[in-house]
Amino acid sequence: MCTSTRTWLCTQPHTPTTGVDPSPRWITSDGPSGIGKTTTAAALERVLTAEGHHVLRTQQPSRSPLGAYVRHTLRTLDGLSLACVITADRYQHVHS
Repeated sequence: MCTSTRTWLCTQPHTPTTGVDPSPRWITSDGPSGIGKTTTAAALERVLTAEGHHVLRTQQPSRSPLGAYVRHTLRTLDGLSLACVITADRYQHVHS
């Protein structure tokens, strides 16, 4: 079964005494297509933003050319080859 992942990056709320937490938190939702990950992500983003969190919502595979390749070949790859292209896309996505 083909799965896709939605990932969000969330920091602690900004407060005058503590400032912004320098350690971001990853919240990840994983599951098959059509299960409601995008709807859940939007709802979670609204709640966290309302509580004062800085939220960056993103997705994997990313929207980069490498992410497009991953989405296009997802059904034809498996095992180590699939893990490698997904890891490469994630690395490029996080570091760009």
